[in-house]
Amino acid sequence: MIAGEGAAFVIVEEIEHARKRDAKIYAEITGYGNTSSAYHIYNPDPSGNGIARAAIRALQDAEVRPEDIGWICADGISTRDSDRAEAFALKTVFQDNVLSIPVSATKSMSGHMGSAAGAAESVYSVMALNSGILPPTINYNSKDNEFSLNIVANTPLEKKFNTAMNLNQGIGGQSTALIFKKI
Repeated sequence: MIAGEGAAFVIVEEIEHARKRDAKIYAEITGYGNTSSAYHIYNPDPSGNGIARAAIRALQDAEVRPEDIGWICADGISTRDSDRAEAFALKTVFQDNVLSIPVSATKSMSGHMGSAAGAAESVYSVMALNSGILPPTINYNSKDNEFSLNIVANTPLEKKFNTAMNLNQGIGGQSTALIFKKI
């Protein structure tokens, strides 16, 4: 893991309120899921159970199917244990569709910004939805066949899509998934 510094914020308001004030609406948060496995202070449950349950809860909350997700902004902190757990979680949640959904680890460019990571990745998710350009996972040089994900490797990818999932894992077994829908 490479530490990074940064800040980000997202203004969240009811869509009706935003429309009444003629605000530019970038996306709608349609799904949220959160779990706390307390497996270990730093390492996630190797099975990926916590992040999988958060993702499933977010899909249920958004009332979308796994195949409706067009891109995943992964937590991807570049530690073997965390990345492996997240890959297992994605395979659990997306099953046969896991290879058809592009996945990016934006921390490969920003480093891990600690408390700002989730907000920054929410901004990346919303901007990718609006631009149709998926940020890459940079310095991705060797594929691990055990993980087998559709990694957006080293260069951006143009793709039109309407729904993105942002995944985050935190200290103490915290896992969060957000689903954003293009307006």
